[in-house]
Amino acid sequence: MNRIDDLIAELCPSGVRYAALSAIANYSTTRVDASELDETSFVGVDNLVADKGGRVDASYLPNTTRLTAYLPGDTLLGNIRPYLKKVWRLFTIEGVVGV
Repeated sequence: MNRIDDLIAELCPSGVRYAALSAIANYSTTRVDASELDETSFVGVDNLVADKGGRVDASYLPNTTRLTAYLPGDTLLGNIRPYLKKVWRLFTIEGVVGV
């Protein structure tokens, strides 16, 4: 057995339920005007810290007019160079912001 099999056997003796990602998650369809954002509310891939390290304030603002909005409870994934593991979850209300 490999390490994952060992962990499943130890922590989930009844097995693990598998589901398609689309059954438990979806993309945001809400949009926000870029003019409503500032360095603290705009999050782009550059603002997500590698290895699930969170986020930092933006050093620039977006160059498009409308962006995808995110809300508390949403998880942002940096999909450019996935090996960097840029993942951030918004837990507190910081206003409607975009990515």
